[in-house]
This record gives sequence, structure tokens and C-alpha cells, in this order.
Amino acid sequence: MIRIKANKQKIDEERVLKFESEFKLKLPDDYFEFLIQNNGGKPDLNILDVDNFGQININNFFGFDLKDKESNLEFCYDMFKNRIPIGILPIAESEGGNIICISLTKEVGSIYFWDHEMEADEGEKPDYSNMYKISDSFSSFIKRIEKFDPSKVEVNEKDVMNVWVDPEFLKDIKK
Repeated sequence: MIRIKANKQKIDEERVLKFESEFKLKLPDDYFEFLIQNNGGKPDLNILDVDNFGQININNFFGFDLKDKESNLEFCYDMFKNRIPIGILPIAESEGGNIICISLTKEVGSIYFWDHEMEADEGEKPDYSNMYKISDSFSSFIKRIEKFDPSKVEVNEKDVMNVWVDPEFLKDIKK
């Protein structure tokens, strides 16, 4: 299981209950407990296989009352509520503007990867066509996240067209 560095801003059960009440939501118990313990947080470098999509990583988990507004659960819920299906809550950020979501209505507690490249066009109703199920619960999702090991990355030289290296970085590694 991956290590997740909890946010410094601590919260209590009342804060999560307030969120549920304000937005008329009921969070699954395992995710509720994660919020109380970590208030979101930043995982170590990681990788996760998503069926029918490929490999992704988790950049950070959303929390409450954080300095970075884009890491706040309420802000993210408001930002994505018309872009994801009803009953889905964004809970974490993945690379490239994609998000990890938890279902609060259909298959309650299930975790999904939402691919923003394939989201519904403006004016269309969002559906599950750009969502990929990861697990049946938040707990099983957390257990599936693996530590990223760069030594296991295989690069086919035919896939690399060019590489740019920051000259300052080159100076540092030549020392």
C-alpha cells in the first residue's frame, strides 16, 4: 500500500458531516474515515493500472479548508458537478486534468477514473462513457495503488523523437 502524506490542516468528524449536510451527500464509511485521518493528502510517487485505459498516477487527494483552493473538496465538487454524472464526487487529481471519483448513488463506494479528454460536450448530459471503474470501494482502491519504480519503466527508443534536458540540470549531474 502506498504512503499518503496527510494535509497539515486537521479536520474532525463535524467538518465532514457539515460537508455532507451542505451538499446533501452521504459518503461511504471508509472514505469518511480517510478524510478525518488525512484530510486528503499527497501520496508518494505511484502508479495504478486502470482496466481498459492504462496506467495512471494519483497526484493528490482533495480535502477541506486547504490553502490551495483547487485541492478543496467543495471547490472540486462545484467545478465538476456539471461535467461528471450525478451522484459522482471527485476525490483526487490524476495527471493531465483527469480525476478520481467515488460513486455515491450507483454502486455506492465504487471508485472511477474520469478521462477529461472524452467528457461530454457542453450542453450534453455527462454519462459513464469516459469513466473507468477502478475498484468496488475506497479501501480496495487504496490497496491497489503501487509505489512507482522508475527502474521498471521500459522505453522503446523508436517512441522517443527528441529529448530536451535543462542545462542547469546537466551542470548539477556533471558535478
